[in-house]
Amino acid sequence: MNLAVSRPVAAAIIAASLLAGCQTTGISKWIPANSNVSDGTSGAADSAVPTADSAIGLTDVSFELGNDPYAYADIPPGVRPAMDTREAGLWLSIDKSEEKSKTAGNRILDKDMNAYLSELVCTMSGPYCSDVRVYIQRIPLFNATMAPNGMMSIYSGFLLRAQNEAQLTAVLGHEIGHYIRRHSIQRLEDSIAKQDFSLVFGVLAAGAGVPAAGDLMRLAMVGSIYSFSRDNEREADLIGINLMHLRGYDTREAGKIWTLLMREQDPEADSDDVSTSTPFTSTHPSIGERIITLGAIAEKLQGPGKWGKTNEERFDKIIGPWKFQFLQDEVRLRNWKSSLELLEILNEYGHDKAETAYFRGEIYRNRNKDADKDAEDEEARIADIDRALQAYEESISLPEPPAEAYRAAGLIYLKKSDVPKAREALTEYLRLKPSAHDRKLIQYMIKNAGGMTS
Repeated sequence: MNLAVSRPVAAAIIAASLLAGCQTTGISKWIPANSNVSDGTSGAADSAVPTADSAIGLTDVSFELGNDPYAYADIPPGVRPAMDTREAGLWLSIDKSEEKSKTAGNRILDKDMNAYLSELVCTMSGPYCSDVRVYIQRIPLFNATMAPNGMMSIYSGFLLRAQNEAQLTAVLGHEIGHYIRRHSIQRLEDSIAKQDFSLVFGVLAAGAGVPAAGDLMRLAMVGSIYSFSRDNEREADLIGINLMHLRGYDTREAGKIWTLLMREQDPEADSDDVSTSTPFTSTHPSIGERIITLGAIAEKLQGPGKWGKTNEERFDKIIGPWKFQFLQDEVRLRNWKSSLELLEILNEYGHDKAETAYFRGEIYRNRNKDADKDAEDEEARIADIDRALQAYEESISLPEPPAEAYRAAGLIYLKKSDVPKAREALTEYLRLKPSAHDRKLIQYMIKNAGGMTS
């Protein structure tokens, strides 16, 4: 018996086996979160579990601008995926990660901040309030993430850059949109499907004698997967801004936070340029595209001349005191140009100018460029150490400067052999911060300043 199989037949067999192995994780495969069901014997969702539509009194509502975003959900509130689905495996994996997040060393445990952000997330989540859990992480990057099991991570770098509560809710609403539309499992299923199709296509193409088909297939797959991701991001943006509008926030702030981020990355960037990132290689829409799209949606939702709430005072009361520590982390990133622009943005939004002047000094001190005496540009003829001292002195001249500004200025005075100013500044530092960790060292410097500079 001849066991050889022709290439076309082999391709057909592989294709059939792959298709047979596919499973669907649809809305009918959800179980109540508090259910004792631990296997796949109860495939359909419990009839007593409310759907997203019934929770808000709507049925068969297609999502459009101004409609209730919760009616667009793919996951009912208060449920988990059935155990015989890929999604259940994904959730279990994330559950383990969440346990580690609870005790992570970089988790911010401040009660007021956690209560504030959890309240905002709950308000924006609506019927999904009990399904979403908030973890604030001290990571100096502009980011927030939503895991498929409802674990939301909020990075300190994002809190530093949000200027009011409305901007905060724009991003939180975006992440909630990812959750209720199950984007994580969509991407997983899509990637698996594309990998399966790639295998089938490769076999078929080889049978047809197309040697370069593998490269073409990989190129097509990359483009398709990234396009899928960008569509998810656009959809989450749309849901997020509608959630803002539903809760009375000024939807124009959704585009503003991206305008500020673009400006930070490139102060000369034009927000009207929708090509600020390459569509084929980016997993997100370009910042320029987001600004234009969100602006147009805001105008349609609110109408011209109408404004929602921003709650700047409440935001500043809770988040403002932490921005000093967040800026310390920002300086350590050594992104000098963007960090300087960020300080300008903070100034414009009314942040403590003594604090921003101090951190401008920190950027110059850490950058530490020497003066170029032959440069045509006057700025280039100034050494960073001098720029730093000017910034520290500006900070000290303003009301309630940070104690660290006196310490930094004192050390530069000492380096420049200006003993009286060095002693004065370092003494003031210890007066403002009597329990400073370096108190003994600073006391030694004050006492021996003359000898140290000789």
